[in-house]
Amino acid sequence: MNLKRLAACTLGAALGAGSLVAIEAATTTAQAAACHDARVFYTTPEEGSRVWLPTSGFTKDGGQIWAQGPSTTRAPAGTATTAKAVGRAHDARGRAVAGVKIADVAEQYDRTWHHHTTDATSRHYDRGYVLHIPRRAVGRARVYKAAWKLTAERHVVRAGGASCRGTEVTPITTILPVASNRARTYTWAVEIYATRGRVHPRS
Repeated sequence: MNLKRLAACTLGAALGAGSLVAIEAATTTAQAAACHDARVFYTTPEEGSRVWLPTSGFTKDGGQIWAQGPSTTRAPAGTATTAKAVGRAHDARGRAVAGVKIADVAEQYDRTWHHHTTDATSRHYDRGYVLHIPRRAVGRARVYKAAWKLTAERHVVRAGGASCRGTEVTPITTILPVASNRARTYTWAVEIYATRGRVHPRS
């Protein structure tokens, strides 16, 4: 075999090997691309507990939001307030999971437990109050909305290659305000600075 034929054979072998690698890579990429979320749905296995959910409405006496007790704070009539549902999902490593559709959670919860909840609700609070901030506390008046606190589940059914089949279940800490906008589903209360933003039990 002369040098020209040897070089041609060597080059052909190299190109053939490269083609095999390229084909294998393309196949792997295609399999990965075929892996997808075939279905996403939510379940609400527990009814949860009744709570008061903090809303966007709070008092600003003289432009000052928080006041030192003992003192009084005025909750003015006509306060505009909005209550929004809460839905926080984390994976096994504690990382936040995006893409939670809280409206779908509320729909499933109502279907399962025969309640009437929503992802958001607003109104003007038509009554005013004078509230007392306790001694040695810093507080403010805030509007709270009747709600349900529960743990829902997000199910993602994956399809495609064998390596990606199965269902991934992620728990969601959920707080759903009731859909009714009647006055009795709202209340003014003193929010203590040290525990601000927390829900409170509702009888």
